[in-house]
Amino acid sequence: MPRNVGRVLREEFSSFSSVEEGNGPENNSRKTQRQQMRPPQKHPLRVAAANTTRQSSIRDNSGRRQNQTSPARAVQPQRTSQAPVPQRNNRRKAKKPMKRGIKALHEIKHYQKTTGLLIPRAPFMRTIRETLHSMGDFKISAVAFDAIQEASEIYLTHLLEDAYKCTLFRGCVTLHPKDIGLVRYIRGVND
Repeated sequence: MPRNVGRVLREEFSSFSSVEEGNGPENNSRKTQRQQMRPPQKHPLRVAAANTTRQSSIRDNSGRRQNQTSPARAVQPQRTSQAPVPQRNNRRKAKKPMKRGIKALHEIKHYQKTTGLLIPRAPFMRTIRETLHSMGDFKISAVAFDAIQEASEIYLTHLLEDAYKCTLFRGCVTLHPKDIGLVRYIRGVND
């Protein structure tokens, strides 16, 4: 910090104390009048820093040092009376991992509430048309296609429910193809 900053600060603070020294009741009214008439003063550190210059040494082509003066940077005082401004963190909070099986239960509840079809319409329609084309040249109406899709979804849902009951009977949790084969064998479905 340059030396003349301290002198400027002392002068500024001494002018503040000499103006506001009166303590009597008549001085209080004068004090408020003076404060109302006085324009707001700039912060003394900013005034002092703006008036100072700094010297820096620069070497010329011959290697000699030359002193060069340039205006100093403004010194900004730290705010001590105000509460610190909280900084926002732009990162999102990391989600905690869900317990095992919670997501599956959410999906079960979601699909039990919905009444729409589970298999996407376009791929299922392509599969049906390929099957009909392999049997011969057949055309199908939109209502018939909806009926086929509805019936096939009901059949697959019941098949997988029964297969999972067989899985639980085995004492396991994971559904295997042999469980589906067992259910088809019990129902009497032959390929």
